[in-house]
Amino acid sequence: MRTGFHAGAVVEIKTGGNFSVQGEALFSAQGANSDVTDIDLNYVSIPVLAKFYIITDILSLEAGPQFSYLTETLKDEGFDESFDFGLGIGASVNITKSFFASARYTVGLTEVSRDADITNSVFQISVGYMFL
Repeated sequence: MRTGFHAGAVVEIKTGGNFSVQGEALFSAQGANSDVTDIDLNYVSIPVLAKFYIITDILSLEAGPQFSYLTETLKDEGFDESFDFGLGIGASVNITKSFFASARYTVGLTEVSRDADITNSVFQISVGYMFL
């Protein structure tokens, strides 16, 4: 496991009722730390999430695919796959009309290396500001 950060932009499009679609563009620091080595994998990620508001405009559940691209080449270290596809699930709460917080778990479905059975698994906690 490795503790990192993520930052980016979010766009939410209301589709009617308590449903919306949320697109994001994120920089995400991922990887792992061990006694032998540290693995730093930095991605540009594009999640596309379907959102359902349990409490209208306040509390939502979200799920959808995530498309990620490795920002640097790490072929010498054995990480030769630059594309990562995953599925995310989470929840968000709009604290005020401008501030929100969310938690999400994304599991990678593609291997990050041809030589090993390694996939990404990411838990993210976010806080953000919405420009209205």
